[in-house]
Amino acid sequence: MPHTDSIEQVRTGQRLVLFAILANLLTLPLALVPELAMARAAVLLVAMVVGVLGIVRMTRGLGFPLMLVVLLALLMLVPLLNLLLLVFVNARATTFLRAQGFKVGLLGAKPPPS
Repeated sequence: MPHTDSIEQVRTGQRLVLFAILANLLTLPLALVPELAMARAAVLLVAMVVGVLGIVRMTRGLGFPLMLVVLLALLMLVPLLNLLLLVFVNARATTFLRAQGFKVGLLGAKPPPS
């Protein structure tokens, strides 16, 4: 069984990643309104930072090699690819957390009942 700290890293990292995915998706309609370009850019910047933090936290908890963690963090700077990476790593985290007995919902994992 994985260490409790790594499970918590995956759980909290997943929550950050899910918020980043939602923020990315919420900015799509803003692309249609040119007057809101600055607001969209600000939200995307925050989503990118939160996504990088979540990816790093989650991949370290999943035991990814450091070079892969750094590569994924750098690839988060590429638009659209960042969203695909978030979804891919989130799927890995969901599988891991469910195997540990967690119930995973829309906004992350809830601890199993004691």
